Order: sequence, then C-alpha cells, then structure tokens
Amino acid sequence: MNSLIFFSIISILLGASSYIISSSIYICLIVLFLSLICLLGIVVPTINNFLIKQKRRRECSSFINGFIVCLSVTPSLDKAYENATANVDKELKKVISSIESLTIEEKLNYLSSYFGNELYPMFLSIISIYQVQGGNILNLSGDLLSEANRIEESDLSFKKKGLKNTYQFCLLWGISLLILIFMRIALSSFYSFLKESPTFLGCIIIFYVLLLFSLLIYVFTFTSSSLNALLQRRDKHE
Repeated sequence: MNSLIFFSIISILLGASSYIISSSIYICLIVLFLSLICLLGIVVPTINNFLIKQKRRRECSSFINGFIVCLSVTPSLDKAYENATANVDKELKKVISSIESLTIEEKLNYLSSYFGNELYPMFLSIISIYQVQGGNILNLSGDLLSEANRIEESDLSFKKKGLKNTYQFCLLWGISLLILIFMRIALSSFYSFLKESPTFLGCIIIFYVLLLFSLLIYVFTFTSSSLNALLQRRDKHE
C-alpha cells in the first residue's frame, strides 16, 4: 500500500512537471497515463515481489540457523521446530498455525512452498540424512549454515549498494527535470514560440518515455542482480 501511494505521487509529479514544461494539458495527461502504467503496473509489482523474496530468504536463513542450533543441543525435531518458529512475523505465523495438526516431517516439507528453493531443499535433505543415519547435525549442516550466513551478508551488502545507486539515479533524472523547468521559467518568452511546435512537444514526450524506460531498466537490473550476485558468491566459495 505504501509503495502504491508513493509511486502514485511520483506519477502525479511527473505529469505536473510535464505540464509546467510544455504548457499542454494533453502532454500532461499522456505523461501521467504512461507513468501510472509504468510505475503502478510494472515497477510496484516487481519491487514488491523482490522484497517478498528477500524477506522470505532472510526468514529461511533464520529458521535454518535456529532449527539446527537447537537440534544440536536437544535431539528433538519437535523442540527444534518450536524454537525456530518462536519469534516469526505475522505472515509466517499464519502459515505455521495452519499446519499445527501435521506431523513434524509434514510441517517441514510444507514450509518449502513458503521459503522457496534456494536453501530449504538442502536443509530438508540434511534433516532426512540425520533422521536415518544420526551423527553430529552441526557437522552435517556446516556448508548449509555457511551458505545461510553468506546470503545474509550478501543481502546487507546489496542493500547498501542499492540505496547508493538509487540515490544517484534519482539525482541524475531529478537534475534533468529541474533544468528543463528552470529553462521554461527563465526563458518564458522563448518558450512561447516553442510550445506550439509539434517537434518540441514530441521531444518532451520522448524525454519522459526515456525517463520511464530507464527506470524500468534500473528496477529490473536492481531486482535481478541480487540473485546474480548471490550465485556468483556461491560459485566462488565452491
């Protein structure tokens, strides 16, 4: 909901800025329409899906760490499960509440649909081996715990770089818009000749199309590079 409101405001600001620059209500409506489609129809779902995946990846790492550490102290899957799910957020708590009647093995298998396929299948395999062969769970899961820690470190590093790159991206296009608005105000007499020119109006539309297109490219690159960086780090450690 917050992202919808934020990007709705951005769309309105883009439409308003296009009207200031062009003095054309038609250009304003076109830019507003394109902005709403681009931001609300593509950017918001993409970012929300990305944030959900990141959140569940962190939850998966936390669950695995808590489960294995507890299992190393008390060799009981049920107690390890209770410990790992003791302080989860509302969304995961609802999932856990809905499977209370299942056996511990069924609960663990069911959670794979929530946590995804990055770490959890490996965790299930280790638990299966532990149930059959026994042994030291910390030794069995050493690589898994290392991978979980690498994921958390990668997410933190990516978040810092992402904030810096987002700031630079917004600053670049923000300055470009301010320059156009300043020229419109400072050179109002010159703009009175241009505002009726189809070429000038077309260039304004092209500018906003390029802005929105570059935003899409940035968002797609930003949301996909996190996974690529994670895979590259995994390959290096292998």
